[in-house]
Amino acid sequence: MNLSNTIHRKLPFSLRITCLVFCFSLLVFTNVLTPLWSATLSALSNTEKTEDRKETTWLSKDNTIRIPLKRAGRLLYLEAIVDGVSGNLILDTGAPGLVLNKSYFRDYKPVYQTETGGITGSTGMLYRKWIDSLCLGAITFHTLKTSLVDLGHIENKRGLKVIGLLGVDVLKDFAFLINLKANYIDLYVLNPDGEPLAELPFKLANTKTIPVNYYHDLICLKLEIGGKKLSVCFDTAAEMSFLDSRLPKRAMKQIRIERKVNLVGAGAHQKEVLLGKVNRVQFNEFEIIDFPVLLGSFGAMNEAYGSHLKGMLGFDFMEQGELLINLKKKQLWIIPFKR
Repeated sequence: MNLSNTIHRKLPFSLRITCLVFCFSLLVFTNVLTPLWSATLSALSNTEKTEDRKETTWLSKDNTIRIPLKRAGRLLYLEAIVDGVSGNLILDTGAPGLVLNKSYFRDYKPVYQTETGGITGSTGMLYRKWIDSLCLGAITFHTLKTSLVDLGHIENKRGLKVIGLLGVDVLKDFAFLINLKANYIDLYVLNPDGEPLAELPFKLANTKTIPVNYYHDLICLKLEIGGKKLSVCFDTAAEMSFLDSRLPKRAMKQIRIERKVNLVGAGAHQKEVLLGKVNRVQFNEFEIIDFPVLLGSFGAMNEAYGSHLKGMLGFDFMEQGELLINLKKKQLWIIPFKR
């Protein structure tokens, strides 16, 4: 199946926020899980449609912006200031744009709201709002559409002030480099052709290249296991990589199951999954041996996005090397870390 057909229908924003369950459900050895957001979005008001015409702008005096990355376990976050409120944003390339913790933005008048429901019942209201500014290091974004949700459960489990999630939609006009060994993310300003205006720290000819696509807030790519090509997404907030347990037999034969583990979610909801290792995973020009994964149903993710994805790459993938992603060029370059 062509990757362009992986996601075949565009769903409302509030339903697509369902992806957050996988972003944080892969906290296997802790007991926190973001609720499964799945909402039916009512027709947008005329006000919302007018607000949609606002244009996001950004300002930086440099063509390369370096932002330090910090860690809470396997969760990556960075310092930010949103409309004067300082705190931490979790780097979450699976989140739909900028998602804010409503605990710190209670005075905001929402553009519209809708009720959401989750795996354990109602999870409250989802709000949409425009903010004036987002400051990330030396770059400032102006006029950004955001979502306001309750992220208090993440703060409570991590002991960390989390003012929101930073989705890839905010960064899609830049090439961005993630380096887990040196703990930073670099943003490269691009020209209209998608070429970086600043010199990269390495020659692309010396890297491994993986084609990617960007569909409805997801970075999608293909991998190969046992001769079978599988479409997956890449999510920086997934603390472990995840594969659908209903893979083709040839692919399943390459996975060594080690034990069962429980994912623990909101409302004490638990889901049993398998922990194992893939003998060999091929990504175009790059391969990983003994790649750790979780195996379970990927149905909730596919239902939320109307997709046929077979898994999600997370922290384990980022540990393999420096990752440079340019969505305008539809390429991911990886520079393997020395072992």
